[in-house]
Amino acid sequence: MVFDTKIYKYDNREKLQEITEKVEKKKNNKSITYYNIPCAFDIETSSTYNADNEKIAFMYIWQCCINGFTFIGRTWDEFLYFYGSIVETFQTDEKTKLIIYVHNLSYEFQFLRKWLEWYKVFAIKERKPIYAETVDGIIFRCSYLLTNKSLERLGENITKTEIKKAVGFLDYNKIRHNNTPLTDLEIEYCIKDVQVLCAYIDEQIEKEKYIFNIPLTQTGYVRRYTRKKCLRNGNKPNYGYKRLIDNLKINNLLEYNMLKSAFSGGFTHSNPFNSNELKKNIIAYDFCSSYPAVMLAYDYPMSKGEFIKIKSREDFYTKLKCYCCVFTIKLKNLHLKNSNFNDCYIQRSKCHSIKKFTECNGRITECEECIITITDLDYYIIDKMYSFEFELSNFVIYQRGKLPKEIIESILYFYKGKTSLKGIKGMEEEYLNCKEMLNSLYGMCVTDVIRDEYTYINDEWGIANVTNDEKIEKMEDMNCSFSRFLFYPWGVFVTAYARRALFSGIFECGEDYIYSDTDSIYINNNHKHDNYFKKYNEYIIKKIQDTLNYYNISIEEMQPMTKNGTKKPIGIWEIDKKCLLFKTLGSKRYIYMKIDGEISITVAGLNKKVCTPYLLEKYKYNIFNEFKNGLTIEKGKTGKLTHTYIDEEIDGNIIDYLGNEGTYKEKSFIHLEGSSFEMGLENYLLFLSTLKD
Repeated sequence: MVFDTKIYKYDNREKLQEITEKVEKKKNNKSITYYNIPCAFDIETSSTYNADNEKIAFMYIWQCCINGFTFIGRTWDEFLYFYGSIVETFQTDEKTKLIIYVHNLSYEFQFLRKWLEWYKVFAIKERKPIYAETVDGIIFRCSYLLTNKSLERLGENITKTEIKKAVGFLDYNKIRHNNTPLTDLEIEYCIKDVQVLCAYIDEQIEKEKYIFNIPLTQTGYVRRYTRKKCLRNGNKPNYGYKRLIDNLKINNLLEYNMLKSAFSGGFTHSNPFNSNELKKNIIAYDFCSSYPAVMLAYDYPMSKGEFIKIKSREDFYTKLKCYCCVFTIKLKNLHLKNSNFNDCYIQRSKCHSIKKFTECNGRITECEECIITITDLDYYIIDKMYSFEFELSNFVIYQRGKLPKEIIESILYFYKGKTSLKGIKGMEEEYLNCKEMLNSLYGMCVTDVIRDEYTYINDEWGIANVTNDEKIEKMEDMNCSFSRFLFYPWGVFVTAYARRALFSGIFECGEDYIYSDTDSIYINNNHKHDNYFKKYNEYIIKKIQDTLNYYNISIEEMQPMTKNGTKKPIGIWEIDKKCLLFKTLGSKRYIYMKIDGEISITVAGLNKKVCTPYLLEKYKYNIFNEFKNGLTIEKGKTGKLTHTYIDEEIDGNIIDYLGNEGTYKEKSFIHLEGSSFEMGLENYLLFLSTLKD
């Protein structure tokens, strides 16, 4: 894409008219016409306090890039003039649309929303719109939800245009208003944001052919690819797959709610006996594409669920052995089998009810009674870790089987592309596409289609709670949908298999186990466990080979060559990093030093790119001792911002950082303020002290 180097003022209608004369329009299958061009919009704002010490924030410049031409303005009145010019010159309406991408639409929308009249707003949660369409046919779409990348990373992934996001040129702590003079460097910083986004969307249009083919979210790409592969056989319908999926239906709301309750993500925790201690010579092992690998290796629910009554303990264990099972279980007198346990599995948040319990960083160590819904895979982990009595209810079984060949081939295709194209000059776009598609394959399996809907009506956010009748209707629609190609229980078991694989390593390493996070494990004395990692890798390779043999797929597909000519099998444990020093304070709180001396700090909610340099400068190598309960980081050094949504109109006078007077007016806004951080671990440390007394 070629960008015009000139920056145009908001009132340049002649340039807008010139743009409309040179761009193409395309109709979709609903006879709606779209301008097939990339457009991006962004604002820059200042947050501060007024004389009454009330939070205020205001826009001081906006920028819009339309097909390579960049327009700017300084006030909302100027924006409304520009917006009206777009509607008039592009002649947008209910049948002719112009899509404008905004990176993190939820932020801009809070400033925009009361200035325009909206026809439809679709949101994933309150104040988090995916797209917002005005009554004039202008559609604002969120590019962050499309990419899951920052603008900086997005710029790094653009392959056909030499453009990068400007970094570090704008000090957000300086108060600016619409009369504040901006330097050329500051303006360049502002316009680069929309130009980077425009370049990215241009590449997507080229790839997808038409702008209306670009999905709303990242998983939409892989969903569309896999749906076509599953439901079409060339130009003909794939009747075999359609018959298979038509037989995979959820019976009722009880089953659906059980599946949702049984679904859990990755396991992130630490060995309490190794927490809050400095460890040396730690090795981090990582699963190679964990979720895609277990999708290849194991059997999944391949029948309609059947509710059954368990007749005896023997019957229970037989069903666990022979079927994929989802059931609700009451665990009584639950205790860890080993007082020197290495971790605990049951999440407090997943319990329907619980009595008299002790928890370790959100996980249950013991309780008088708890009720949870789990899979057979979860039960085996719980049974190995805890002693308990139990009662069963609402037991559902599914026939086991391999995932369909079409799903298997999709996984192998993207894994091969991710592995073989990495680092190959000229294939950057193809590599990134395969990597993102592979990472999204699992996510499409666990999309919750029966959920409450967030509404935006008359400038007010709300929620439309789905009634039971509506849930039943949605479930029936889902079961009968002609385009359906997935079965929700598959996704539930993907993460369960991945947790079981992770726990095989946790159980093996025992007291040498330090920390885990979904698909990785940090351990001490790795040489003691070499045989386990070797045997596990042989096992998972054999399991995936069995699946490929079942479908008569070449074994070579699961172990493509890297650019260095090395085979890289999917699903194996491999050494990810070697740490000279490592310390964890619980889930998502750890610090390590690699053998090259680089120090990395991870704390949930903190931006490591911001806080790590600050802490290293402040504490130097003493940071490992200071990484403890009570560690504080001042405002502006955490990379963490407090968002305050204000829905009332404000106006007033303001003085900028240069001493210039100006005015502001907002109908709604977000106040951003750097937040401080304090490591608060009192309850966790109190629990740890009971273990080590």
